Amino acid sequence: MQKNNELAIWSMVAGGLVLYVFTFIMVWNATADYRDNVSRPMASNSATIKSSLN
Repeated sequence: MQKNNELAIWSMVAGGLVLYVFTFIMVWNATADYRDNVSRPMASNSATIKSSLN
């Protein structure tokens, strides 16, 4: 009986780690556009926006 419980516990731990990794990958992919926009230098052709960027 103890081996069954131990197997269930380790299965839950492994499942939790897999869920954590997949969640991280999904969030990383979902925020790719945001990260690209943040890392891009701010520039504009509009005089009003140019003055506010300085």
